[in-house]
Amino acid sequence: MLPVEVKKRRGGLLLYAAALVIVIAGMRAANDILLPLLVSVLIAMVSAPAVRWLKGKGVPSAAAALLVVVAMLGVLSLVGFLVATSIRGFVQAAPGYRDRLNEQLAGLFGWLQNHGYEVHVRDLINTLDPGAVMGAAANVFSAIGGLIGRSVLIFLTVTFILLEVSSFAPKLHAAFGNAEATIKPLERIAASVQRYLELKTMLAAMLATWITVWVTIVGLDFPILWGFLAFLLDFIPNIGSPLAAIPAVALAFVQLGPLKMLIVALGYISANFVVSNLVEPRLMGRGLGLSPLVVFLSLLLWGWILGTAGMFLAVPLTVALRIALAASSSTRPFAILMGGKASLEALPPEPAPAEEAIPTPRA
Repeated sequence: MLPVEVKKRRGGLLLYAAALVIVIAGMRAANDILLPLLVSVLIAMVSAPAVRWLKGKGVPSAAAALLVVVAMLGVLSLVGFLVATSIRGFVQAAPGYRDRLNEQLAGLFGWLQNHGYEVHVRDLINTLDPGAVMGAAANVFSAIGGLIGRSVLIFLTVTFILLEVSSFAPKLHAAFGNAEATIKPLERIAASVQRYLELKTMLAAMLATWITVWVTIVGLDFPILWGFLAFLLDFIPNIGSPLAAIPAVALAFVQLGPLKMLIVALGYISANFVVSNLVEPRLMGRGLGLSPLVVFLSLLLWGWILGTAGMFLAVPLTVALRIALAASSSTRPFAILMGGKASLEALPPEPAPAEEAIPTPRA
């Protein structure tokens, strides 16, 4: 017979597991609503410092929020126009790239056959299609296109969130008083996610600029497209940067030949090494505190729940979840398990046990 406490503990774990399954299933079912909402919240977090800065200069809250939203729309419209032009040009040039690839492969296979290697040229040419090489990029653009289609809803939500930014803290204090155990975790979640998004956006822009300049110098077609793809996929940890390099390197082989293909690949390798291994650790440090396994599993989980776009949101959402788990003594062990080596410094201190309120005697 198991002790009663052990039975209660097991029953509690089963209850938590069942609740988690229900929540995940509900999130997946509500994907069409949840994804634009999460994107809106993250954009608002990145934009909030600009709104506060404008308010500090004497601009009214509503005007500051509208100015920031209009500025973002202007920048995104310009980038969208340039990227759309590049995509349209690439689609038009794709048949020529396919014919050139077939010629290069036929010459390579002919050389191999002349040196005694049996190669079924026709089957291999039919198998190697540049469209298959661009499959990963196509999925990303499809996901981004879905978000662009809902851009009106997203930016309306962002505008309303920014209008409410200045009143969030007073509302929390009015609702919970001086309940530090409730307010502090929320403030820490917002600060950590906001810091991650700001730094990651800056690092992704640095990487995209490097890639764009590099492939322009080499002479690769559509450099803006490859820089934009590098910017987007840099938000997917571990696997995003290699995926961004595949279509550009493949196009370099078709358009420029093997030597310049190696030069393009060298540009991607050097840019990712400098940004990811030298600059990023200095700026971000160990603030995220997520283990590589947790990052990888979060990519799978959020990608399954929210689709391809969920992989871009995986890290900030998991960081917020870990900080929220660390705020309670009952769930703090899960936050510790989610961390990497020497990541305990990234956690807030363990909350003190709540003291029972002592009623004040009436006179």
